[in-house]
Amino acid sequence: MISCNSCNVLITKYLDGNISEKEQNQLMEHVSICDLCKEEYTKYSLILDVLNEKREIEPPETFESEVMAKIQRINLYAKKSRDKKFLKLYFASSILFTLALIIAGAAFREQLLAIFLYINFPTKYAYGIYHFLEVSAVFFTMVKNVLIYLCVYISEVYIILIGLAVLAFLSKAYKPKNKKDKTVELFQK
Repeated sequence: MISCNSCNVLITKYLDGNISEKEQNQLMEHVSICDLCKEEYTKYSLILDVLNEKREIEPPETFESEVMAKIQRINLYAKKSRDKKFLKLYFASSILFTLALIIAGAAFREQLLAIFLYINFPTKYAYGIYHFLEVSAVFFTMVKNVLIYLCVYISEVYIILIGLAVLAFLSKAYKPKNKKDKTVELFQK
């Protein structure tokens, strides 16, 4: 007959699956007599049975369709986002192209009018386009003058700010070393 300590060792070997037939017989013999070891053996056997059970979790029947629907929504969102970026780029480039075309037309309005009249373009439309380009040229000239004025004004403000910064730095750099102000000393003499 084995002791309770030896029985605990055999229970551990049994749970690990490293028990010989002789040791297993000794364990069963002791467990049939000792209630305390029988209780331990029963607990560990139940735990082992639960661990050895192979429970497969079944997903719901709609799992695949829900996942595929989410993937499609993600793909749709990515496509819409890509389409929005393309549309913004297309819109910006068309505006810039149109603006460049108008600027070029305003710069060469005299030559365009001559070409239109030479190819027998309807006079009414040729002069209408010429008038539009003339007004555009005046507008672009005004915008150019405003931008030049702003650049000059801002550069003057920057020069003033830089001068103030230099004065502030110099006033901090050349402070008198003693606490008395040098100008006060000059007036006291």
